[in-house]
Amino acid sequence: MKNPGRLLFSYLVFLIIILPSCVTTMHESPSNQPNISLREATDSMKEAIKDTIQNPGAAWQKVVADVNISESGITLINNDNTKRYFAFANIVDPKVEVYNDPIHHNIIFVALVPPWESVVFSNDKSAKMFADALFYLKHIDINKVAGMEREDCLRQARQTPIDLILAGATSWDLNLPSIQDREPIEKTFNDVLIEWKTKSLWARLQESSSSQLSDLVIKLEKAMLNLDLQAGKLKDAADADARQVTPPGGTPAAKKAPENALATARLLEQRKAILIAILNSVKQAKVQRAASGG
Repeated sequence: MKNPGRLLFSYLVFLIIILPSCVTTMHESPSNQPNISLREATDSMKEAIKDTIQNPGAAWQKVVADVNISESGITLINNDNTKRYFAFANIVDPKVEVYNDPIHHNIIFVALVPPWESVVFSNDKSAKMFADALFYLKHIDINKVAGMEREDCLRQARQTPIDLILAGATSWDLNLPSIQDREPIEKTFNDVLIEWKTKSLWARLQESSSSQLSDLVIKLEKAMLNLDLQAGKLKDAADADARQVTPPGGTPAAKKAPENALATARLLEQRKAILIAILNSVKQAKVQRAASGG
């Protein structure tokens, strides 16, 4: 029987001396943080993992089906529903590398916690996308950046022209940063609309001609139909997610509904109710204008 100590020594020599010589760096870690938003980094990472593959030489490095990002690290959800968590503090600055395996040929990977933990990709483009996004996430204060981006979205929502909101615009229709949780934006639109209804609607009715009032009626009725449609889509997507069942060993299906979909749908229904109240006031003004011959 071979000496176990000699076998262990040989294996350590392989890990320390031979293995690194088989690895070629394709893409160094970026020296500066990529100029992207937190949401763009998250989207890039989720897009990149679509091209992950099983590492032929390491059974635990599986195809990645999804990734969850927290303030302290990332959780890779494999296609068999097993999970691997990595704290940002433990992750090395990610870069794309190739292991020249004489049996399996070139293996493209991004190391997370060397020498064992990495993610393997079918192509270097997706690997680079993953590495750049991970580098960005590792070097920022996620809570701080998320808060700043959320405040920027709310600021833009508060500055949205009232006629767009009266026309039934939602956060999907406006040029807002890519965000998953639409609920705070839609709530802001409702607040803006209520304030306008209370403070400015009467002046708008007084200064509008009969023709302009008719145009406003049409705009409001179309807006309510649009809000009905958007709320219905959110409810259907949330219902589809709730009924989704992942078979044992299967890949979890991508979520159809955005975060807080049902709460967002309720806010759209509330906006419809506010628009109904405005519509009634507009119609009453039209009747009064007709009675006075205006």
